[in-house]
Amino acid sequence: MKASSPARRCLGLLLAVKAVDSWLRPAILPTFLKKWLVIELIGLGRLMYAVIKTGGKQYKVSKGDVLRVEKLTADAGEIVSFDQILMLGDDQGTTVGTPHVTGAEVKATVLEQTRDDKIIVFKKRRRKNSRRKNGHRQALTVLRVTKVLAKPVKAEVTSKKAAKKTASPKKRGAVDSTITASED
Repeated sequence: MKASSPARRCLGLLLAVKAVDSWLRPAILPTFLKKWLVIELIGLGRLMYAVIKTGGKQYKVSKGDVLRVEKLTADAGEIVSFDQILMLGDDQGTTVGTPHVTGAEVKATVLEQTRDDKIIVFKKRRRKNSRRKNGHRQALTVLRVTKVLAKPVKAEVTSKKAAKKTASPKKRGAVDSTITASED
């Protein structure tokens, strides 16, 4: 594409904006940008994604995403890795774990530790003169995903029939060579 194409200009604007949880996510873009953006992303190689589980929640992430998760014990600048990968996908296909994809890993850099906006919890029991007002601010960790790694793992033989097929077959009437001379 030309350097001044609308897709390049829109991609440049999107790269300049630091969006949380939505970095270059084609699902939330206007329809007229989706086609051009997908063409651009194929050239950039950003179509590999993973679904990770942390803090009791699931997040769909790809390389370069910035996301806010519940507090992790890591300082700013440290690299954290997630091994609870529920699903991996790219332009060739999708791998779903049972319950996790073995050999897959997502690495992210901690940008900062922060707190979410205050949530007001107000309870009232009518006609009882009973009210309670509490507030809560969730501690959060802001991450930038740096790598989505998928290591292929060889499947192990799990069924008995498959194990018998791989074992050497015995001939009928053959004597086992491990038997030694009988004691007299």
